Amino acid sequence: MLGDPSYIQLLVNPQSGLIAIRRSSSVDHYKHRIRPQFFTSDNCYELTSKLLLDNICSLFDDFDKSHSYRIRGTFIPKECIAQFALKDSVPIADPEYSESRSDHE
Repeated sequence: MLGDPSYIQLLVNPQSGLIAIRRSSSVDHYKHRIRPQFFTSDNCYELTSKLLLDNICSLFDDFDKSHSYRIRGTFIPKECIAQFALKDSVPIADPEYSESRSDHE
């Protein structure tokens, strides 16, 4: 597992449609600092940078900026990398939108 790194690198490959995460360090110029207050559970971390997400969406035509997506990944122990295939992403239903729609049907 990646453990509890203080810094990670986010790697994006537009040709293969993959996003990978690996441990990094404070001296790495391409690091992303992990802030524990953004953890939503023991094993879940959400990246909420609008600029980052807009840039990722611009690389892949299949993403609608008005939706949220869940992308499950796999861990590659030999390389200590978590890898996510964007083709496996699933739109997340907005509970508020779903509830308001069911009220009107």
